[in-house]
Amino acid sequence: MKTIKVRVWVEIPDNFTGIVEYLNETKYWLKDRLRHREDGPVVEISNGIKYWYLEGIYCYQINLKKTMLF
Repeated sequence: MKTIKVRVWVEIPDNFTGIVEYLNETKYWLKDRLRHREDGPVVEISNGIKYWYLEGIYCYQINLKKTMLF
């Protein structure tokens, strides 16, 4: 998967799919520039906080696990 490093969100190309890493080491997984990841958190903030999204929609971790059981 392609990884790019950026300073601000507007530097991300249109319809980008891959990993975006900011200078502070915060990472985002994107699919067509939407936050999306099926095998882990989409956002990993450098302080350890994590967020889960599917197709750009925020999901609680427990809901994501239930969704993945289908």
